[in-house]
Amino acid sequence: MEDLNNNHTRDAGEAGTSRRAMIRNIVLSVCLSVATFIIVILITYEPGALRSIADSFHPFVLLLAAGTVFLRIAIGAFRLRYISHRTIRFRTAVRGQIAWDFFSSVTPSVIGGGPLAALYISKNQKIPVGIATACLLYAMFLDQLFFALTVPALFVASLYLPVFPKSIGAIGAATLATYFTAILIWVMAFGYLTLVRPDLFARLTRWVFRFKLLSRFKSKIDSALDELQGRAEIIRKEKWPFFVNGFAITILTWAARYLLIVLVIVSVFPQVDVLMVVIRNAMMTLGSLILPTPGGSGGIEGLYAIFIGSLIPKATVAPTLIAWRFLGYYMFILMGAYITLHQVQKLFDDRVSVADEDREDEFETESVNDGSASTSL
Repeated sequence: MEDLNNNHTRDAGEAGTSRRAMIRNIVLSVCLSVATFIIVILITYEPGALRSIADSFHPFVLLLAAGTVFLRIAIGAFRLRYISHRTIRFRTAVRGQIAWDFFSSVTPSVIGGGPLAALYISKNQKIPVGIATACLLYAMFLDQLFFALTVPALFVASLYLPVFPKSIGAIGAATLATYFTAILIWVMAFGYLTLVRPDLFARLTRWVFRFKLLSRFKSKIDSALDELQGRAEIIRKEKWPFFVNGFAITILTWAARYLLIVLVIVSVFPQVDVLMVVIRNAMMTLGSLILPTPGGSGGIEGLYAIFIGSLIPKATVAPTLIAWRFLGYYMFILMGAYITLHQVQKLFDDRVSVADEDREDEFETESVNDGSASTSL
């Protein structure tokens, strides 16, 4: 009985700690973003500019921009379901995609939300963590492959178009070019470890989890890595249409993301060079991958002002930035916070229910034993 009460208390503590940590990350992420909004507004504000923006505003175009958010979720969910060979239900995949974007918004960009989303999908549908992890890792690899192919496309475009903003100068352009080259190397290493040599990936992961701080997760990691290696073996045996179709779906997911920023800007400034917006957005996305803040908050807003600000009137920078971040960032925080916090509470309630059932069984057992003892006496 005492053990059950201790487990009950521990589960309550874990659920509370998870919720507090998640809320803390959300608050930090939003505060950084809002602080940068204020700075951009102060720098770009022009008296009477809002009236001119209102005259050129096209609400229907902005409504289409909002529609791209749900399109992005639907395509992303379809990709997860396709990669898992329909093991992941579409409803779970939708929630998993929202959770992925949410966790990416409240964790540093260099970490990403994929691993946490895998755990969410595993708990939500009650499938092995290894299967969910393998699916998310492959989806992450497809994203990385998309980034890798974006790099040479940007280099080719730079021969004909002003890809690099003048404000970053020659040194900034050279730094970005070096960074983009590093992305190519990273993608090749990532793909090699996750698909070709998952055994090497497993050894490296187990070595990391030998440290005292992480050692308590070792048993779970060992089990997940075994399943991951098995899943990687299955993926390697797939025929080429599986990889081509998976990458095609990945292109569609990123097309939806890029379409969002284009439609937001067109809704107030139809004359914008759409091709340059797409190119600069691609550069901005690649640049945000190394930002250390949760979801790249603060840094992404700054990158927007640098990369997109030179393509549109100064007065439209802040309004379009706020609309873009609300639709592509804050909406996922709102949706993701609900489903993930709800999942944390659901897991806690399930544990409490199981603990209560165990407590009742133990009480009945004790009552039967007491009755038997009385009869024998």
